[in-house]
Amino acid sequence: MIRLFELISAGCLIYAAILALYSGLTTSFFVFWPLMSILFAGLSLWVRYTQTNPVELQVKVRVITIMAAAAAIFLAAEAVILIGLFRADERFGPEDKKPEYCIVLGAGLKDGKPSVSLERRLERAYEYLQENPGVILVLSGGKGKDEIIPEAEAMRVWMKEHHVPEYCYLIENRSENTVQNIECSLAVIRKHVESKTLVPVRVTLRSSVEDGPPEERAMPEEREAEPYRLPPTAVLTSDFHVYRALKIFQRTAGVTCAGISAKTDPVMMLHLWVREGVALLKDKFVGNI
Repeated sequence: MIRLFELISAGCLIYAAILALYSGLTTSFFVFWPLMSILFAGLSLWVRYTQTNPVELQVKVRVITIMAAAAAIFLAAEAVILIGLFRADERFGPEDKKPEYCIVLGAGLKDGKPSVSLERRLERAYEYLQENPGVILVLSGGKGKDEIIPEAEAMRVWMKEHHVPEYCYLIENRSENTVQNIECSLAVIRKHVESKTLVPVRVTLRSSVEDGPPEERAMPEEREAEPYRLPPTAVLTSDFHVYRALKIFQRTAGVTCAGISAKTDPVMMLHLWVREGVALLKDKFVGNI
């Protein structure tokens, strides 16, 4: 047991060093790995101490119970995330409708450019757009504390560099977390849908020139108002993030949506899956899902 705790402690420390070199010390949730290294180093020392010094049985039982409960809760959260990913479907509802809108969730930037995670999401969004002509992408992401521009603006630049026409995407650049991503993107979709209720009609106007012929111009005219209904919508994000994003969408919009996954950066995979497990537990606790 001592050897196992020492190996886990060393592994956490080594992985923290890899993350620091790969993505920087400001990486979200980075402090988790040094803390885990300290925790397991402390546990190895505690076990070594109990082998040579008498410790009450109740103390040992409490420590083991706390560790086992924490591990069980965390592993259950990870299992839910994995099962949710496998059950995610790119179709919408029982009628097998194709989404009309696809919310592409932002991720971190590096010097104003998409990180590897965001790059992979954008590549998947580009691929999905090719597979489903006519779908409207909603590029969603605001400006983080360590970012020089909103994530959605970097996503817009990426789309332009890849020759995606502007009419293929909308911009949502105010959100700061997944809950706000969904809320603000739904507002953008609603505004875009409602703008379609204005249709051009031909009307005759008086000429601005005295005695001149009347002019015909296209003017917008409102159709009869209809109750708003959210069109079939998808959420595109990294594979580890799909389950939580879909649950937040369902709670916010009151309906289900399609889920589209992008592959995770292999170097960051362990870090992101662990962080997502903690985020899922937090969102469940505060009522976001």
